[in-house]
Amino acid sequence: MLFCFEIVGFHAPLRGDEVDYHALASSLAAGGGFAGGGGEPTAGRPPLWPLALAGAYRLAGPRPETGRLLAILLGTLVVPLVYVAAKRVFPGRRGVPFLAALLAAANPSLIFLSSYLLAENLCIVLMLAAVAVLSGGARDGRSPGPVLLAGALFGLGSLARPTLFPVALIAAAGALFAGTGGTSSRLSRAALFCAGLAAACSPWAIRNEVRLGAPVLFTTHGGITFYQGNNPLVRDEPAYRGGVAPIAALPGWGGILEKEGEIARDREAWRLGRAFLAENRSAVPRMALWKFVRFWRLGAESGLSGVKSGWWWDRGRVLGRAASSIDVVFVYSIVAIPLFLAGLLVSAREARRLLVLHAIVVVHTATALVFYGSLRSRAPVEPVIAIFAAFGLARLFDIARRRAS
Repeated sequence: MLFCFEIVGFHAPLRGDEVDYHALASSLAAGGGFAGGGGEPTAGRPPLWPLALAGAYRLAGPRPETGRLLAILLGTLVVPLVYVAAKRVFPGRRGVPFLAALLAAANPSLIFLSSYLLAENLCIVLMLAAVAVLSGGARDGRSPGPVLLAGALFGLGSLARPTLFPVALIAAAGALFAGTGGTSSRLSRAALFCAGLAAACSPWAIRNEVRLGAPVLFTTHGGITFYQGNNPLVRDEPAYRGGVAPIAALPGWGGILEKEGEIARDREAWRLGRAFLAENRSAVPRMALWKFVRFWRLGAESGLSGVKSGWWWDRGRVLGRAASSIDVVFVYSIVAIPLFLAGLLVSAREARRLLVLHAIVVVHTATALVFYGSLRSRAPVEPVIAIFAAFGLARLFDIARRRAS
């Protein structure tokens, strides 16, 4: 809350994706449905965050400040959920849950997101709840309820941020091929998990089939994002390397706009992005490296373009000026990332049991290589970093105590 009021500004103007989310939520709250600016049905954004915002708007009024309070609440929930997830993932490891929650509470990227009308915090809350369920009752298979719930939570999280859907598919595969019990038991748990996943995701796809004429699973914006991250500007302009180019500056943007309907526009964007990659195969490894570096960078500054996250903070306030001059992301990362890597290393023997946590890291890294790298796109990985870093730190404490004795 302090970050929102004193660094960003509680009444700061909406920026970027916030504008779309606010408009969709306002339309829903007013009874206009999931519609764009012209009142036409849209699937331009995944539905869950606008729906959550709309609920808050119905209660407290369709103002951005209402959405900021909801974002703060969700960001606050992340900390106890990290504690619960860490306790379930590493049972019996005293100190790990507390350390993980402490690291999550101090994470600059998670604090940053708690001040904006963005979907990441809602996705993270659902993701952590799913991880906690999978690491508890859903694993032993004694009741179908936890397995169904875990699948549904992953499905709902995917409706906030679609990057969670591949994680859910890996979790289903893990239940089938890497779970405990006999073949029939594992098959049953995997089927129940997929049923929960489908139950959460299918209503939106059915709605899109009815209203848009195509079973869009999550959003009609994926192709545009893909083309923003794979085009000549990103290849040639240092300021855009590893990230995205402005939509209006994209080659062929006029041709995209000429297409009839958002589905056709998104398909055209996918086509242009794939065509660019096919014609520039030699540049693909270099561009992938830029995306990886931008995704896993230690500081707020990208290191490629010199652009620093948070450049719009309120420098009229003392804390706003301080946050603009100190790279708190770097201060946090030089502690958390090495501990995260140590935690991955010392828990390697338990990789099968920790499959879902590994999947969250791998899927979001791979997604960045396909689309673009940013601290925001890394946000769902941050709680996993905290959990493994806490485990790594706890093991270091154990080693130090043994040597001391």
